[in-house]
Amino acid sequence: MRKFPPFLVLSIVLCFHNFRSTSFMALKRERTLAMIKPDGIYGNFTDRIKQVILENGFFIVQELMVQLVVENATLFYSEHSAKSFFPNLVEYMTSGPVLAMVIEKTNGISEWRALIGPTDAGKARVSHPHSIRAMCGSSAQRNCVHGSDSALAAAREILFFFGDISAGAVAVELHVGLGMDWRGHRRQTNRLLSHMTVEHDEL
Repeated sequence: MRKFPPFLVLSIVLCFHNFRSTSFMALKRERTLAMIKPDGIYGNFTDRIKQVILENGFFIVQELMVQLVVENATLFYSEHSAKSFFPNLVEYMTSGPVLAMVIEKTNGISEWRALIGPTDAGKARVSHPHSIRAMCGSSAQRNCVHGSDSALAAAREILFFFGDISAGAVAVELHVGLGMDWRGHRRQTNRLLSHMTVEHDEL
């Protein structure tokens, strides 16, 4: 039986270990926050957007329909508070219900970002005509959907709406009439979020 030099055996083992590690990372399933904004809800795009999500291999882990109030919207977009468009953004996000969803897929964060398209819906219709924002958005602010732009942002935003769901909660949907109860339930989460700062690339 042929024997290989120890250094060659070690090299093969290390290469195999690196390949397995790389393969594992490449196939890592990620959870991210997907949110249908008021214009998406009022435009009756909810069912179509959820269909697109499922058709593209995502699993909807949990969902929550809720009416944001100024306090919630201000906290969610706190990194934009010094910008001139902030009052309009808060007004827009509190103008109607939003549907927040925890969705999961391999490389889910980047896959969802690619699926929704560029921030500006007008530009999306030119450069990414098959994206969700091209389908239902109208401008850079009224762009129909939101997607977490990093793993840290996803963790913060999922916590914002759902609390700790690491145990894998069953899907739930609350309607606008339960807004007051939802705000009370989220007070403790909001206190935690006040100590977490995440910079978003987009609205």
